[in-house]
Amino acid sequence: MINANELRIGNRILWNPKLSHPGTTLPPTEVEVSFVSADRIGYLSPSIEHRVEPFEDDLLQLETPYGPLEEFEPVPLTPELLNKIKNAPIFITDLFPISFSTEGVFLDQISGGRQKLEHIKYLHHLQNLFFAFTEKELELG
Repeated sequence: MINANELRIGNRILWNPKLSHPGTTLPPTEVEVSFVSADRIGYLSPSIEHRVEPFEDDLLQLETPYGPLEEFEPVPLTPELLNKIKNAPIFITDLFPISFSTEGVFLDQISGGRQKLEHIKYLHHLQNLFFAFTEKELELG
């Protein structure tokens, strides 16, 4: 499960209906957060193609899909995922440079040392950190 207070619109997380309905056969799906409340999360699925004009046999969905908070989990930062990030792997803040590679996210110290930011374990953590310092969205492949 994920904490709602860690999320903002645009974060990528996993919708996993098996967490609240163990009998379901739906696999976990990466989704983009569209709204957050105390007990549910609205989402869009970037992996599903959306048509501008519906066909006659399409069912029109008038509301944003949402699920209970317990059906969502964070996307772990993996070397494969870090390789897909399109933004520059280093972003400079007023105080210090932060970089990421396939090994994780690092605080690059002026003295030349490098400290791994162990608490940045999930994609939404990196998205939030990047946005906080750059005011831009992290571009994902």
